[in-house]
Amino acid sequence: MPSYASGRHAWARCQRCGDRIRYTQLRKDGHNPELLVGPCCYDIAHPTEKPFKADDAVALKRPSPDTDDDSAGAGGTLAATLFTGVNYFGGGT
Repeated sequence: MPSYASGRHAWARCQRCGDRIRYTQLRKDGHNPELLVGPCCYDIAHPTEKPFKADDAVALKRPSPDTDDDSAGAGGTLAATLFTGVNYFGGGT
């Protein structure tokens, strides 16, 4: 891993206006992070200009069926409650 100098005695040019400033005062621009600019040219990116994450999770990763069915009444399943006394499943006359 190469080591770099701290730059505390170095000078640099602002990539937006060309002013000569201290190297340690350079920072990435808010709108265009590829530019290294001085404090006079630094633009803050407004939060409404940043893209937002529009995906919304709808499905569950590992869903499980709802086994607590209160609509069946006490002691039975929903199918047994709905089809009581009616022979829908064959075998009757």
